Amino acid sequence: MEESVLLRFVNYLTHLIFQSVMRVLVGVLHNGAITTPCVQSLLTLDLSDFEQRIIQFEKGTIVHFQRNNVVKKALDAGVDYLFFVDSDVAVPSNAVKKLVAHGKHIVSGLYFSKIPPFTPQIYSKNKLGFKPIIDYEEGLIKVDAVGSGCLLVKTSVFKNLKKPFFAFSDKIVRGGQPLSEDMYFCNKAREAGFDVYCDTTVKCAHVGTTLITEEAFKRLKNKIVFQNNA
Repeated sequence: MEESVLLRFVNYLTHLIFQSVMRVLVGVLHNGAITTPCVQSLLTLDLSDFEQRIIQFEKGTIVHFQRNNVVKKALDAGVDYLFFVDSDVAVPSNAVKKLVAHGKHIVSGLYFSKIPPFTPQIYSKNKLGFKPIIDYEEGLIKVDAVGSGCLLVKTSVFKNLKKPFFAFSDKIVRGGQPLSEDMYFCNKAREAGFDVYCDTTVKCAHVGTTLITEEAFKRLKNKIVFQNNA
């Protein structure tokens, strides 16, 4: 009798431990070269909350193929989270820890275009497509789309979507251009009932001819007029 009770207790503890284990795959997209700031940020990235940590370097030149390949590897590995990092984005060391803490299915950090006026890679949707959110609050905000350079997604999202998860599309345009693969994913996820968020306190740098940060965007923000196509 005592042995049976002990066995049930051990099984219960094993179940709790298994349930509490978190697993993550960090997918780093590159075309054969990874910028030094990105490498430095990966070396200091805090993944201590995860029992299993996989770093997947995905080389290629067709970005939506790369992203879909990384998703497949994350699903095959049975991880709970997929964290996308682009090879030209430097993420803060606490990025994953802060993004996971929100408990959201899709949540990104904040980074900016490498092309002036360095607009934030967070978007709202209107009848003409997607437009950058220029004035944003500090903290967790709900958006319609984000860039995938610093993006955390629960893998359960992909189990509820049809393939392809990432693709280029000419059905929805942004400033007359085909919809990018990350906006395609966000649009598809939202249509399936998943909300998209950005934590604007997770501030990344986009590596161009210099490091494009929030400071660079704000320096130009007051000197130009943004077109509002709402």
